Amino acid sequence: RRNILPITPMPAYAAHERLTMTLAYIFRAKTIILAITGAKKREILMQAIAHASEHDLPIAALFNTNAKIDIYWSEQ
Repeated sequence: RRNILPITPMPAYAAHERLTMTLAYIFRAKTIILAITGAKKREILMQAIAHASEHDLPIAALFNTNAKIDIYWSEQ
């Protein structure tokens, strides 16, 4: 079973290769580090923190774990 997978096909604008992790793998972490950029993503994050459904906002699933979540946000 693979927990970390390459993202394929890579977007043409991608500056480097990317990986993704399964949610089950992420949930096993003691600490989750979330880095986001932009006002729109921050707005969505705030909705998720305010108990949005993970069906409406998939990122809300991160807040259904006992892991510590460190969030880093930048405008750019």
